[in-house]
Amino acid sequence: MKNLIYVAFLMIMGATSTFAQTGKKAFKEAEKLIKKYNKNPLEGDIDIASAVTMLETSFEDEDFASKGKNWLKMGDLLNGISDATYLQYATDNTYVSPVPNASMLAHKAFSKAMDLGETKKALSGMMSLENHLNNAAAIAYTAKDYASAFSNFKKTLAVQKLLTENGKESRLDADPTLYGDQVLFTAVSAYYGGETEASKPYFIELKEMEKTDAVIYDALYNIYNKEGDSEKATMMLEAGRTANPDDTGLLFTEINHYLQSGQLEILTTKLEQAIEQEPDNVSVYVTMGSVYDQLHQKANKDGDAVKSKENFDKALDYYNQGLSKDATNFDATYSIGALYYNKAAGMVGIINELANDFSSEGMKSYDAKKIEMDNIFKQALPFFEKAEMLDTTDKNTVIALKEIYARLNQLDKSEEYKVKLEGM
Repeated sequence: MKNLIYVAFLMIMGATSTFAQTGKKAFKEAEKLIKKYNKNPLEGDIDIASAVTMLETSFEDEDFASKGKNWLKMGDLLNGISDATYLQYATDNTYVSPVPNASMLAHKAFSKAMDLGETKKALSGMMSLENHLNNAAAIAYTAKDYASAFSNFKKTLAVQKLLTENGKESRLDADPTLYGDQVLFTAVSAYYGGETEASKPYFIELKEMEKTDAVIYDALYNIYNKEGDSEKATMMLEAGRTANPDDTGLLFTEINHYLQSGQLEILTTKLEQAIEQEPDNVSVYVTMGSVYDQLHQKANKDGDAVKSKENFDKALDYYNQGLSKDATNFDATYSIGALYYNKAAGMVGIINELANDFSSEGMKSYDAKKIEMDNIFKQALPFFEKAEMLDTTDKNTVIALKEIYARLNQLDKSEEYKVKLEGM
């Protein structure tokens, strides 16, 4: 029995020893390949991605992974890959790194080395790594890989904090502007990458630093608005517009804000400013026309005929100005048709009342009003026909054409559009 136990013990020790040798051997093989790659990244016979995988695998050996010096070596090797990658990218910006996460892996390695007592050397590695993380972030940002950009930018700020806490100098310490730019790119990368919640604290930090970039206020407005905090959202928008009075992006955010809140009277002033800044932007004219259309309908409902006509004419004028910029613009074309259509449709109630008056005078009034309504529907018709030519898939256009032809007693045409509508 004692002999069996002893043999079993030897077998276990032998297996452990073999695994340890395997971890060390894997590291050595990976190290050799990586060093060769770092000297010449264009060496065609080096599968550097597989070499890095082998490097990572070597740390599955618990004994090998328990030594801080091994993690330091790993960090240095990965720093070398990052450096070689950036040098290649600097001469050819179409170059794609075979190990895009090298800097992130290096950070993990140096962090592990610190945990195992190699603080001084690991911090030295981190100082070099800081540049590599930033370069990787910049490359990803340029490629619009905002998720990777955010990860690397965020890690750069973490390294800066770590170095500062340990009395080491960071590249971001030299100039406060440099640090502010780093936070800005971190925030924007998260925001553009769809991680709005993660971007929020960075944008707030930038505002507290009294940075005035328009994107800060635009983002915070959208974030607070999404959270349902309209008061803070409005504050961010107003502060942003004050700091950036000529920024078109914020101006259009403000226009959308007032559109959503229904503050139509304020909108006209904002839209006039937008037209001054972008005189060839058809959408601004269409939006202005829509605002006056809504004001026309409001005045009509309030019984103010003078104001109703004034706003109708302004709406028509702005829609036509839009068409003068682009005669094939669907929105401007459709909107003029809708303007006439709604005006005619608004007369239906009056006509129905007149239909109940069978007196001679009542019948004359009915006929006159009916002719007036039909003429307005006829004014709408060519614009909807043109709108259909510009976009054959728009369902609202087909509905309008079906209704107008029915009103004008052209039932065959109305039926034609009814069939088309059913097939959409």
